[in-house]
Amino acid sequence: MPFFSKQPKLNLYVALYAREQPNTYHWALLTGYKDEHKKPEGYRYHVRNLPGRDQSGRAVVTWQYEERDLTNVRFTTQLLVRIRVSKVADLARLQEILRQVPVVQGDPSWTCRIWVRDAIAALNADGRALKKPVNWPAVEARGPQYVQEKIAANRWGAGADLSTAPTWDMMKNKEMSP
Repeated sequence: MPFFSKQPKLNLYVALYAREQPNTYHWALLTGYKDEHKKPEGYRYHVRNLPGRDQSGRAVVTWQYEERDLTNVRFTTQLLVRIRVSKVADLARLQEILRQVPVVQGDPSWTCRIWVRDAIAALNADGRALKKPVNWPAVEARGPQYVQEKIAANRWGAGADLSTAPTWDMMKNKEMSP
């Protein structure tokens, strides 16, 4: 890489995905390019609940961390909304930190939302992966509220443009994409 090259400008999003139970969400993190219309690729980081069997053959559910390439960070299956929470200063560092966030097994109160909370706390504590720290309590409150606003506005009704998920910018406190 030439000495004058810069790291691409990337954003960090908290994403809320639809689940079968009403008013519950799957929480994840996304990274994507600032100019996502020219470069829609990105990554999704989250924990998934996977069915399996323990050593005695009993059915169990385990949590597994997943990091996945996305061809389009603006819209993926079941994605309801994105909340832009920070700019990424160092993608490799961010990914290294996320890979080390504990994945808790055997605690029924532990969820994907808690993993995202812990991931944000780890990124904030690091102080170098993100350009600015994330205000988790504000994000945690705004995410479901934003989904409810979009439901009230019939955002996913017949004829809706589903090519881009609704996106709220926490740094500017305004909607980026309806």
